[in-house]
Amino acid sequence: MFMYMDMALKRDEDEAEKKKAEHFINYLIAMYTQPSFGKTDQQFENNKKKFIESITPKLESKGPAKVYQWDEELMKRLKAQQDNQ
Repeated sequence: MFMYMDMALKRDEDEAEKKKAEHFINYLIAMYTQPSFGKTDQQFENNKKKFIESITPKLESKGPAKVYQWDEELMKRLKAQQDNQ
């Protein structure tokens, strides 16, 4: 019973952290996407650029594709075993 209660508490805490992070991201998006009226300072522009770079999805380079080789002898033995059964 205590294990279940602990798991439920952990799940609720994780859900609260997720919502907190979502609200913070929404706040940052609203702050940095509002139109600038007049001249903005350089630090704000730098922070805006860093924020946009941080939420932009990054492409992962996986490198060359793996090439697998079949063990022909093993495949023949397995096929022979299946045929014999």
